[in-house]
Amino acid sequence: MGAWIFFCIGQWFQRLKFRIYGEAMSNWKQFLKFLRGEAIDKYKSVLQDRNAKALRIMGVIDVILAVSLLALCQFSKMETFPGFYMFLMAMGVITYLMGKYMKKLMRFSTFIFYLIVEIYLGAGMYISVFLRKDSFSITFIVLLCTTLLVIVDKPFKVFAFILLNLAAFIVIDMNVKTGYVLEMDLYYTTAFGIMATVLNLFTLQEHISSIEAIGRLEEYSKKVELKSRIDQLTGILNRGYGEESMRNHIEAKDYGMFYIIDADKFKRINDTFGHAVGDKALETIAEGLQKSFRKNDIITRMGGDEFAVFAPGITTDKEGDACIVRLRKYLSDNKLPEMMGETIRISVGQTLYNEDNPLSFEEIYTKTDAKMYLNKLSLRHGGIDNE
Repeated sequence: MGAWIFFCIGQWFQRLKFRIYGEAMSNWKQFLKFLRGEAIDKYKSVLQDRNAKALRIMGVIDVILAVSLLALCQFSKMETFPGFYMFLMAMGVITYLMGKYMKKLMRFSTFIFYLIVEIYLGAGMYISVFLRKDSFSITFIVLLCTTLLVIVDKPFKVFAFILLNLAAFIVIDMNVKTGYVLEMDLYYTTAFGIMATVLNLFTLQEHISSIEAIGRLEEYSKKVELKSRIDQLTGILNRGYGEESMRNHIEAKDYGMFYIIDADKFKRINDTFGHAVGDKALETIAEGLQKSFRKNDIITRMGGDEFAVFAPGITTDKEGDACIVRLRKYLSDNKLPEMMGETIRISVGQTLYNEDNPLSFEEIYTKTDAKMYLNKLSLRHGGIDNE
């Protein structure tokens, strides 16, 4: 009995050990993933926009801070550096303008951020080491702890940036200051360097979580927007978005060829072979349209078995006919097995939209639709009988 109890206790401790080890490994992997900044790679555009906004905020804060410090210079007996405050104000204005107006540089916003922060830290280092040789380097320490809090980048890059600046400061400080002041500088810069690293760690975690949330929301919005544009059966544009695009081209006098394509005897396909085969026939027509026309052509399912295409840049009937020849060949080469060897047949109407035929969308649609029905009735299928 006792042996059995000890065995059970041993098994429980073993499971507990593996559980603790597994959780520790899982947490460590998550931490390494965070340090590598994988979310930042995935949502780089969100990051760039976020840092551009942060540049503007940083610029405004710097201007307010510089003005406040310049005002205090007039009343304070403490050692002040009005030249540095003027420099701070100028940098604030430049930072704000870069964040607001230089949109072409937004993909470099993170680099610009580092550059501006480095200028601030360099100025703080100069004041702390060379202008205040007999006192502690409070200016540099404050800048080190605060200037990086608004930047978002891969954590390991931020930490490397902090460590490099700390190392540069310590090397310069050791060559300029001596005695007790140097000892206190080394103590405080080390302590506050660790604090700055930890502070940035927690701040970056919040920033990255925010970027992930915004990125996922944008992805979802794009999917919803794309879904609202696409016909769910055929995967081409639905009538609402396709017709709007065509209207925009026509209103902009973007000349080209307008087509209406209608499946022949589609009701017979549904009645004879079933609606599932009818759906496959529509999918095949849509695939054929995508193969026969160019990527920039607007291919739309208007509803039921009717499709429409607007092909900007086609200026002759010969070019327009070539697209339909390719479509008919595709349908002939891709017969559905369920249709017992029958070819999916179509009727087509097409109208050239140009300077000599400046019609509205409604006029072009009505004219082309009439041509399509005329072809359907007169059995003119490029040699294929409509039965």
